[in-house]
Amino acid sequence: MQVSQNAATPSDINLALDGPTCFGDSDGSVIISGVVGGTPPYVYSFDGHPLSNQAAFLNLPAGAYSILVQDAIGCEYELQATLEDGNDLMVDLGEDRTVKLGEEVALDARVNIDENEIAGLSWNAADSLSCADCLQPSVLPSTSGSYFIEVIDENGCVATDQLIIFLDKKRNLYVPNVFSPNEDGKNDVFMPFAGPEVTKIQSFLVFNRWGESVFEIYNFPPNDPTYGWDGTYRTELFNSGVFTWFAEVEFVDGVVEIFKGDVILMR
Repeated sequence: MQVSQNAATPSDINLALDGPTCFGDSDGSVIISGVVGGTPPYVYSFDGHPLSNQAAFLNLPAGAYSILVQDAIGCEYELQATLEDGNDLMVDLGEDRTVKLGEEVALDARVNIDENEIAGLSWNAADSLSCADCLQPSVLPSTSGSYFIEVIDENGCVATDQLIIFLDKKRNLYVPNVFSPNEDGKNDVFMPFAGPEVTKIQSFLVFNRWGESVFEIYNFPPNDPTYGWDGTYRTELFNSGVFTWFAEVEFVDGVVEIFKGDVILMR
């Protein structure tokens, strides 16, 4: 304690201030390290509490506090001490999202500190992430669910956020209802088309009007004319007519569905 015997009245208080480590915490402190002037011994009133010889005040939240010092002959001096709040660590995953089956999602956890100041982070995710300890993982959702992140900075401050991904499981397969295999480079091949939700076509069969199979192919990717029907059977060209088709389609979540319909072959 620093004391000056020359002044008749306390004229200043030396303080050691330590604000909360993290935003909203209550681990700040105010310590009276010395009094200038007056006649010792001194007693103190912290923020309106009764006078005592206590000079250290701990476990304080951020805020302004009044401190009064009284010396041995009753002279008083008062000031106000302000504790600044700690680091307001934040992490933001953005708005909830709706995605289609087979669509890859890039998550982006945005923090308000430099990444070098991050001491740890963890995810609690509905599906497997491309990385479990990074801020920008990707995921291929197989179900609707939540994605929760916790970030800890080098001061031990913690921030969390949660994102919900809604999975649209509508299963689409587009198969034309007409094609014209006349070698003009347009719509010459009859084949199924699909988006990323389709893993493969397990089987694709075409039948004539008598129910005879005229084209069969198995376990191939969609959207590839290599696996389509060119309107022939045993190297013979078919005349114009209506044909029936059947397809077994496997999706990224393992579900297999059957699609069927008709197609017009035009010459």
